[in-house]
Amino acid sequence: MLEKTLGGGGSREDRGAELSSLLYTGFTGWEEYSLIQNREQLKKIQPWDIPPSYYVGLLGIPGITTYAGFYEVCYPKQGEYVIVSTTSGAIGQLVGQLAKLHGCYVVGSASTKRYLPQGTDIYNAFDYNTTTQAII
Repeated sequence: MLEKTLGGGGSREDRGAELSSLLYTGFTGWEEYSLIQNREQLKKIQPWDIPPSYYVGLLGIPGITTYAGFYEVCYPKQGEYVIVSTTSGAIGQLVGQLAKLHGCYVVGSASTKRYLPQGTDIYNAFDYNTTTQAII
């Protein structure tokens, strides 16, 4: 979750202006406002280092889910086949790219042709609603 502080803690005049322009990331609820009791659950980000949009993708929940599933469950090896269902989703796109980086042959699927990845270097992709067999 990427969040912008509204201020708080200490004197509103002293700290409110300082905190209001900072961006933070952390695991909070999907909500408009969060009351943070423990500041250690948040990490301040510098938008000039990494674009803030990365914190809702690669560095957010999709990235953590991809990492855990791909490296902690899958154990990919170079030359293996990796089949990614829902290649057009946030996690599927990341899995496809990581598998390519490991030298795997990647096959992706999506529900319609319009959701198939374009320009992502996936070796083979197919629409699973109209195709009964993928050529690997």
